[in-house]
Amino acid sequence: MPGGVASGFQHVTTNAPGEKRLYHIKGKRHIRTTLVEPKVQSMNKGDCFVLDSGSELFLYVGPDSKGVESHTARRVANQIRDQDHCGKVNITTIDSSSSEGEISEFLSVLGASSLTDVPDASTAGDDLEFEKKLDRVITLYKVSDEEGKMKTEKIGEKPLKQDLLDTKDCFILDGGNSGIFVWVGKKSNGKEKAEALNKGQAFINEKNYPSWTSLKRVVEGGEPTIFKEYFINWED
Repeated sequence: MPGGVASGFQHVTTNAPGEKRLYHIKGKRHIRTTLVEPKVQSMNKGDCFVLDSGSELFLYVGPDSKGVESHTARRVANQIRDQDHCGKVNITTIDSSSSEGEISEFLSVLGASSLTDVPDASTAGDDLEFEKKLDRVITLYKVSDEEGKMKTEKIGEKPLKQDLLDTKDCFILDGGNSGIFVWVGKKSNGKEKAEALNKGQAFINEKNYPSWTSLKRVVEGGEPTIFKEYFINWED
């Protein structure tokens, strides 16, 4: 499973060799980053996408995308490079100025033959409706044993506020197909960390999320842009 577990809670893996991930960047008032099935049919010319091949990153800037989407996509690509690949992979931008070689390499990862295979912007739907639909599935859970018994409880839905997160506990942010995030408070204990990871993985199985759904560990103070986007007015 993408984002699987290795050696307890010490690390959540990034891409296995040859594993692909495709991130969709879309929105109007609040730009959102969601994980989608890594195939060209998941894309469209009206939004931006970041493709992680496992060894290289590609930033696709749709010819009909908004400037704010492109800006956010660049930031997302930079964070994936730095946090998932220790800054050791290249980011290749795919747009009207890309070389034939760059485009060919990008398409080969997706199993496509031409940029014309990317669906038109009209297939993407309205940006505001996209935001509303995503908001309906977002749920935050708290994992804590502060009362002497391990408990996982639902504590919030969109709009989420940053102060719901407590440094003494762990939290699971369920973004549906977009991914599961396990937020680890600096003062949480080992049992809470292990339980949060197990619950996060169980959510993917129990809710029948797609096999490409990711499970990512997020450490307090090191939250990626993708995670912060779920909260209102996040303050670093």
